[in-house]
Amino acid sequence: MSKIQRISVQNLKSIGKAEATFNGCTAIVTAGNGKGKTSFLRQLIDRMRSIKADRIVKENNTDGFYEMELTTGEKIRWEFEDKGKGLKEKMIFIDGKGQQKLTKDMCEYFFPKGFDIDKFLEQTPAEQRKQVYKICGINFEDIDKLIAEAVENRKYLNKKVTEDYARLGTLDKNLPDQEDKSWETIQEKINRAGELNAKIDSFEYKLSEKKNKLAENKNLIEQLRDEIKSLEDQNMQLETDIDKGEAALKLPQWKKAVDSDLTAMKKEVETIKNKNKLIEKNNEQRILYKEYDKTVENRNAAHSEVERLEKEKIDAITNCHTLPEGFGFTSDGVTYNGYPFEKQSLSLSAIYIAALKLASLSLGEVKAIHFEASALDKKSLHEIEKWAKSNDLQLLIERPDFEGGEIEYHIVDETK
Repeated sequence: MSKIQRISVQNLKSIGKAEATFNGCTAIVTAGNGKGKTSFLRQLIDRMRSIKADRIVKENNTDGFYEMELTTGEKIRWEFEDKGKGLKEKMIFIDGKGQQKLTKDMCEYFFPKGFDIDKFLEQTPAEQRKQVYKICGINFEDIDKLIAEAVENRKYLNKKVTEDYARLGTLDKNLPDQEDKSWETIQEKINRAGELNAKIDSFEYKLSEKKNKLAENKNLIEQLRDEIKSLEDQNMQLETDIDKGEAALKLPQWKKAVDSDLTAMKKEVETIKNKNKLIEKNNEQRILYKEYDKTVENRNAAHSEVERLEKEKIDAITNCHTLPEGFGFTSDGVTYNGYPFEKQSLSLSAIYIAALKLASLSLGEVKAIHFEASALDKKSLHEIEKWAKSNDLQLLIERPDFEGGEIEYHIVDETK
């Protein structure tokens, strides 16, 4: 493991000449805006990560270099020149055995593509969560998708439970679920009684006519003596027919239905039909209650599925050994020590220390981290420096000089 011993720069972007000896210690680098603080601290590292600026050589110059010496004695030197025919550059690695061309594997070994603290702090909560997943090797895309689908399904079923409940009416559990068909038998009796009564009415009417005819004939007897014999024969026949008819009316099958009985039977039919209407409506409620119960069951199952998936995610986070201490996740973003990763919930020092923890996971051989700290006060900066020292990390902290001065540096801790 190594740290940065010294940086020496000449004719790089806005920098004419600058040098700093850090001795592997944490340091604060200051300068006015546009004086090259960031270029001085990270331009070589960016170039090793294949990040190339549009302009390299300082204006009105044709060549320059950037050399970084490590506490292990190794040096990385970047030489560049631009004489109007395009930039030419050379990357050299120097150690006790001599010098050689700096390879891609060497760049990755010393400074792998890392974690940009300043960029991370500017990201949205969702972007921060995604980056922490990537750094720690956590892939929650599938489970997050399942959780989103389960939450949407639960939302739909919650709405459906409300809608199904609104459709419910009063359910009479004492009513049977089968309609009473006995009214049909009674109705048939009523119909037969009606038919019989009609026949009897017709029979009585005819019988009445005969009686009237008999009376009329008796009156004619007095007037029509000549026809007495004929009329008496006719009367004898009529009397016989009447006797038979009246005898027939006395038979049980020719008993006329009483109006009160018919009224009672009609009332019974109406009562049964009304009851069947209630049964029909009640059966509709049975169906609605079954649908409602099924919807509630589905809603509860959906809620259980969301809880199961969220627990699965929490278990995955708990079992993730690469996740730094204090970190957690919500559906919206990242938490640190149980609080949302935001300025309203955490101190600036806590936010930066959390970001530094993430940055330390992406370091290569060189255990040095650069970040811009214009937002930090002295107290927060002191807490961050203390944390870095306890974790044996070198911080190169960039801060603006509001007086507009040239690049200067201040060693925070002389202890390597």
